[in-house]
Amino acid sequence: MLSSRPQGAMGALLVESRLTIPWFGSARSAACRWASGELSSGGPCTPYFFGSAELPADALGDALTETDGLGITGAVLAVAVACAAGASSWPAQAATPIRKTNAGFIISTYSTRSESPDARLPSRLSTTSLMHRLASFLVAFTAAVSVACSSNNESSADMAACTDIANARCSRIASCSSAAMTYRFPDMGTCESLFLASCLGALAAPSAGVTSAWEETCSQTIANANVWSCDDFLFNQNIPAACVVPAGTVASGAPCAFDTQCESSFCAIVPGSACGTCAAATQPGDSCAHLAACATTQTCEASNMQCVAFAALGQACGTSQPCAGGLSCTGGGMCEPALTTVKADCPTSGPGCDFDQDLTCNQQSGCEPVPFVGAGQPCGYIQYETVSCEGGAQCIASVCAAAAPVGQPCDLVSGPVCIAPSRCILSADAGATKGTCQISDATKCQ
Repeated sequence: MLSSRPQGAMGALLVESRLTIPWFGSARSAACRWASGELSSGGPCTPYFFGSAELPADALGDALTETDGLGITGAVLAVAVACAAGASSWPAQAATPIRKTNAGFIISTYSTRSESPDARLPSRLSTTSLMHRLASFLVAFTAAVSVACSSNNESSADMAACTDIANARCSRIASCSSAAMTYRFPDMGTCESLFLASCLGALAAPSAGVTSAWEETCSQTIANANVWSCDDFLFNQNIPAACVVPAGTVASGAPCAFDTQCESSFCAIVPGSACGTCAAATQPGDSCAHLAACATTQTCEASNMQCVAFAALGQACGTSQPCAGGLSCTGGGMCEPALTTVKADCPTSGPGCDFDQDLTCNQQSGCEPVPFVGAGQPCGYIQYETVSCEGGAQCIASVCAAAAPVGQPCDLVSGPVCIAPSRCILSADAGATKGTCQISDATKCQ
């Protein structure tokens, strides 16, 4: 049991909430069977979940209960790899909010409640937040176990490289734009776990061009602001040579799940499909009505469902032609530098406010901090400014549709949406638009 419990404030009751994750055994073979979908039974893997040598023993608990940037790529992965490798114990430095029982791993969170029934203190962590963090943990744990089932030397290099590049990508997003991080992900841990799992999937993909060495080199490049500017990084423009995804050896027309498998460096995937086919990379003007994404430096413009390249400074822009990072389309249809000063005047005839600098245009007061709202809240143009959805949610019919964690239901039309790089993969028995959020798995695309 837990060796210590958080203490409530004077005059307050401490309330514990528990969530149990069933566990299926600990030996390497059992872990591998679990990773491939087979449930197994066996002895305990670790007496408790503890942090790695580099992190405090309660780092995992902190990652699940706080948005403090610790994420999951330290303590969780170290334990997962040790478990998959067949470790029978883990150093018991200090108890954490996660403990092992015969039924499974129990996650405990705590909130304080006033002894007065009319005065309750806020819970430390919302149920939605906890589920996102739990989903992040499970994604990373599954990825770590899967890698550990391959050769030890290769899996160690892959895990280290993918951890580094996931950290680099998410840290750079957060440092370049707090608004971009808030808009795209519920928290840093979710960001890291999704990029980690996607990286491991790409390295495991048959005939892929990427290697752990490439991932390491690219991660170092991402962290260097002198090589890749924030505006270019956030919009995936002017990609440095070290981060251009290497092509694979899969010929056009053959199945794929990642661009790096293809000779053409482009895997054409229909929305909702788990697999695609290698094809020539899209060109600006090509239809993206039946594509999950356009080629790397392009975007699928929703207004006409065509792939477009971002317009540069001084180039023409409009409803179907967006400007590149740091730029805004003027009323006259020209890309100019976006406004970056609070209260700056933003008439419709001139450039708008820079969203990635956490600014939006209020038609009465000028550039103001972006108003973010959660799932279920009104979004879109409200009271002279644009209200945006947070945490990967999408504004559908003027209401924020929640973003679903990996493994949870999604709908291509009505939401919930998935958080990139996970995708909504249709289920055969769930209808034409319903599925579950998944990370691409090339082993299913043979």
